[in-house]
Amino acid sequence: MTPKNLKIATWNLDHPKPNSWKKKPHIEAQIQRVDADIWILTETNNLAIDLSKNYHKFTTTEDFKKDSYTTIWVRSSFSGHLLNTFDSDIAVCVSLNLLSGNLLIYGTIITWHGDRGKDGQSKNWEEHYKSIQLHGDDWHRLLQENSGSGLLVAGDFNQSRDESNWYGTEKGRALLTEQLKRNHLVCLTDELKPMQRHNIDHICLSEDWAEISLVACWEGRTEDDIKLSDHNGVYVEITL
Repeated sequence: MTPKNLKIATWNLDHPKPNSWKKKPHIEAQIQRVDADIWILTETNNLAIDLSKNYHKFTTTEDFKKDSYTTIWVRSSFSGHLLNTFDSDIAVCVSLNLLSGNLLIYGTIITWHGDRGKDGQSKNWEEHYKSIQLHGDDWHRLLQENSGSGLLVAGDFNQSRDESNWYGTEKGRALLTEQLKRNHLVCLTDELKPMQRHNIDHICLSEDWAEISLVACWEGRTEDDIKLSDHNGVYVEITL
């Protein structure tokens, strides 16, 4: 078989509303422009942003009246099935059978600095650090249980990784880097430097899994300055 490019994108949509006449059409237009094969959408709403015409939906939030922390949309020409994660409200994992082998698509949110924890007493960034460890352990488990599979992790990491120190802490970046190395993952979006807002949404891939042909991002605003999200979106293309 000839090689095939696979485009994967992730974007935190900042809780879109189904009846939003201002933001929703522009979000949908941007999704069409990027034309990814796989979308990892976070802080989304599956009634507001419904890609089911061309994609399979993988989510643990089936109540359309509620927002979904994470939904993965896979182009209909691919097939996959859900795997269990450590927290089904936050993390969604899909196993895909592709030309280069099996690839686990893991979409998630690593929690933000102001998460106060279950008891409401956690200090700034404390839950973020815990979340990084929980995610690293989950990636390790999935790789062990799915021997020979590649792993792609994408979503809202709540830290900039472009040496700008724009958001996040030195400790948090070091902890995530440690977990990426532990699981033989490379963050493909570390070096992206957009025009305005820095990226805290990221895409990571098993270091020996595929050739990377393109890494890019787009701003969370339209050219005429309509705010679509408080996050940029990012995407990568890999050659299978």
